[in-house]
Amino acid sequence: MADYKFFAVRLMGSNNEISWVKVIGGWVYNCDGITAYSNSKVSHCFIWANDDAIKVYLSNIVWSDIVVWQLNNGGVIQMSWGRTQAHNCRISRVDVLRAEWVKAGFNAALLSCVGNRYQESDRYSIQNNWVIEDVVTENPVPIIFGINPDAFSANDVRNFTLKNWNVSMLDGTVFRNRILAGNPNTKIDGFIFDNFIFNNVLLTQDNWFDVLQIDTS
Repeated sequence: MADYKFFAVRLMGSNNEISWVKVIGGWVYNCDGITAYSNSKVSHCFIWANDDAIKVYLSNIVWSDIVVWQLNNGGVIQMSWGRTQAHNCRISRVDVLRAEWVKAGFNAALLSCVGNRYQESDRYSIQNNWVIEDVVTENPVPIIFGINPDAFSANDVRNFTLKNWNVSMLDGTVFRNRILAGNPNTKIDGFIFDNFIFNNVLLTQDNWFDVLQIDTS
């Protein structure tokens, strides 16, 4: 699929399978990559997106063997824009070739959670019991974590296992890793870093906060 002007692939039914799709030419904003709804599988895809590339909004979705070239807009893995209930999801073997963000934004990150950005009513969200494994960056990217759901609505992010990551982040003052609850009722907890290498440093229980330099204020 080439030179699309809006969302490349969006399957809204459940129990779908998407495989061997190549998406290129997302030149303008709102050129999202791929999404599939509950109990679906997405595998062996190449996504060149100028908005969120891998969109995981409902439960029991499995992604595997995905290559991403992220342009200036959107997150590589987007968890929520509000009113998403996503339990028991697994994302495996994601290869990020490049991420071309040039300014800090609410949805610019390898792992992003925007939440209820447009502040609409009845948009509580939860992401729970996810495994995201075997993630690599071929080149350093500006930011890894942008988990900062909008404060207007609660958006819980709980029980995430991040396993076998080898990612690099550029030095600079514009971007900073963020894990910010926003809403006082939001719960963000239960993160496990299992063989997570950041800028050539293995994260441990003692060093993870200082190494990642995460903004939690």
